[in-house]
Amino acid sequence: MIALRTFAAASLVVLIATATPAQKPMVVPGSGDVGTIEQVELTEESAKGAVDAYAAIREKYGDKVQPKTSAEGYAAIEGVNAIVATHGFSNVDNWHKTLTSVALAYGFAKDGKSSADLDASLAKMRDNPQVPENLKQQMMAMVAGLRPSENNLTVIKALMADSSYASKLEALK
Repeated sequence: MIALRTFAAASLVVLIATATPAQKPMVVPGSGDVGTIEQVELTEESAKGAVDAYAAIREKYGDKVQPKTSAEGYAAIEGVNAIVATHGFSNVDNWHKTLTSVALAYGFAKDGKSSADLDASLAKMRDNPQVPENLKQQMMAMVAGLRPSENNLTVIKALMADSSYASKLEALK
């Protein structure tokens, strides 16, 4: 499955690039509110662009973007925005949603998961009498949100077969 470091690094980039002084407090996992994952429909071009931008950001900034000063932070924001723009994205948020869609579809395809596997997991949750109903609904919504579309699986499987992208996709895990 996709390692948390991929999402943590990409999310940190998004937070730095989109943060404002009036930003609302972040929801902390386990605080009772389950976040949602927004996926987008991939094209071969958008998937390749997201992966290439991710590789370029990792090459320039490593796994983390941790500026020590405000000036370094603004330079990192400008640098990340420039990288995603050169790969066809209008902003970091659009790139991040696309990368998330790529990573989820890749993890699903790489692990050999099917929609039937996910449906079975959802049925187990739904039918478990020991889980409170509100928690059950949150968990089911979160797991259902991890399901890539058939289109996204098709796009990612094509990239997995492309030798120039197979190793780049592997870096997402």
